[in-house]
Amino acid sequence: MGVSRASIDALTLARRLRDRAGFAPEHAEEAAQAIAEALNDRLVTRDDLQAEVARLEGRIAESKSDLTRLVLTVASGQTALLLAAMFSLARSAH
Repeated sequence: MGVSRASIDALTLARRLRDRAGFAPEHAEEAAQAIAEALNDRLVTRDDLQAEVARLEGRIAESKSDLTRLVLTVASGQTALLLAAMFSLARSAH
């Protein structure tokens, strides 16, 4: 599965820097391009986040299952040891 990435629209950003922030057109373009290049590889989409949450939820479910098996195994072992100790004490009492 490919990773989709969000991206910064450098042209829209340059226009906003020019029109709303008062940047000179050439400064707005350079600043927008620099910002876009610096951030585009770091942005993720909502789909990326949802996929990661789903992956982590799967790992949590696996961990819960593993932990449940471990607890049941330990409990079974303890029960067996207690029963063996009780039978051993009962035999030595007679």
